Amino acid sequence: MCVPPRAWKRALGLLKTAGMKVLAVFGILKPPMRNAAVFIDGSNLVSNLQQRAWPAFIDLDYLAVKLVNNDKLVHIYYSFSSPHPKVPADIKIEQQRYHDILRTVPSISLGEGWRSPPDYLEKAVDVKLAINLVMRARNNDYDVAYLITGDSDLVPAVDMVRDIGKEVVYVYFYDKYLPKEQRRFSFRLSQATNSKEPFRRDWARTL
Repeated sequence: MCVPPRAWKRALGLLKTAGMKVLAVFGILKPPMRNAAVFIDGSNLVSNLQQRAWPAFIDLDYLAVKLVNNDKLVHIYYSFSSPHPKVPADIKIEQQRYHDILRTVPSISLGEGWRSPPDYLEKAVDVKLAINLVMRARNNDYDVAYLITGDSDLVPAVDMVRDIGKEVVYVYFYDKYLPKEQRRFSFRLSQATNSKEPFRRDWARTL
């Protein structure tokens, strides 16, 4: 049976990572500090936080530092669009104020999409996130990417990043106790990425 080169490459990468973790557990080897970048689908993040009645507009620097743990945080990318026209005016003002604050944070870059009538669905948000994820991997800006989203359309971008030799961690919201129609966990992303990490309540600190 002929095994595709991509499968061999990924298998070797997983063995290497697993071996280093085992050595670290027994104190034989200290894991090297990796450059870590956090990529956030803003609409997915905010809607998940609101769904749980957690703070919706949170400190992304604090979140990223907690998420990458012992790795070195090198960048945060936040992709978003303008609010839906049916969103209450006070929420729109709060969201705009939040985005204005994010623009002043040096460690964060923003990718802004738009909404297209008549349904006012988001446009270009996932595309910009995918482009940034792949581009920064090709530029060797990071070793591991933490991806906060629920969009399975990002699987091809994740495949490209892993083929480059980078690690991708899928950060998901635990949806077990939510109605099925409200769950945003992506099984395809969980299979495409190297590992997955549940989002923790204490990471959501108000900005």
